[in-house]
Amino acid sequence: MKNNSKDHKKGDLRLFEVKKKSTTFTKVMSFLARYGYIGIAKKIADNLKNGKYKDDAKREIFYKNISYFLNKYGEDRLLKLAFKKRVNTFNKYNRNQHIFNSLSFTTQSRIKHKIVNKNKNRDSKIDSFISIGGYKKDDKKTKGGVSKKYQIDIPTKIDQSYHLNLNDYSQVYTVQFEENRLNRVNLSIKIDKNILVANNIIFKNPNRNRNKKVNLNRDEILGVDINIKNNLFATSDENINIDYDRN
Repeated sequence: MKNNSKDHKKGDLRLFEVKKKSTTFTKVMSFLARYGYIGIAKKIADNLKNGKYKDDAKREIFYKNISYFLNKYGEDRLLKLAFKKRVNTFNKYNRNQHIFNSLSFTTQSRIKHKIVNKNKNRDSKIDSFISIGGYKKDDKKTKGGVSKKYQIDIPTKIDQSYHLNLNDYSQVYTVQFEENRLNRVNLSIKIDKNILVANNIIFKNPNRNRNKKVNLNRDEILGVDINIKNNLFATSDENINIDYDRN
C-alpha cells in the first residue's frame, strides 16, 4: 500500500484472491477454442433448425447456448478470443516438447483366424501374410448382422525352420513406429506350460541326514537363500542346505 487506509497501513502487501469457476460461457469458449471455425454460427443455427440434436436434450441445450453467445457478442469477437486461447495453448506445450524417436504399442488382434497365414498362391514369392487389426471403420454389417471388421495384411517371407509352427503365434503383437512411419511388427509365441507344485522334496544334505524327506504345506511361506559366498542353496527353516566341497 502506498497510503494508509481504514483497514491497512502504508507498506502492507496488497493481496488478491482469484477464484476460478466453470460457467456456461467458459464452457462455450473452451469449445470454440478447440473446435471453433469461421462460419460455425450459421452451421449450428442450421443444425438446430433441422433438429439434428433433438434426440439428445443436453447436447441440444449446449449448442443453443453456443448459438446464443455467438449472436449476443458476435462470431468475429468470440472467435478472436478463442483462437488466441488456442495459440497460447499450443505455445505452452511446444515450449517443453517431448521428442520420441521410437513409438510402440502392444495390442491384440480381433481377427478370428490365425495371425500368420500361408499364401495360397504357391507361384508367388510371398510365403505368407501377417494379418493384424479387426477394427471397425464404418457401419457395414455381415450377413449375420455382426459389425464388419477390417484387417491389415502384411506380406512376409517365412523360413519354416526358423519361425517354427505358425499355429504357435499369439494374437498379441507390438507395433513400432520410427519417424512417423511403421517400422516393424513384433509377434510373440504362446507356450502352454504346466508348472508342478511339489508336496514332497527329496534332498541330500551334506551337513544333516542324507535322503531326508521333507513335507511342505502349500500355504506355508519358505524363504530361500541362494549365493556363492556361504552356500549354493539354503532354506529359512534350515531343513535344506546344499553346498559344494569348499576344501
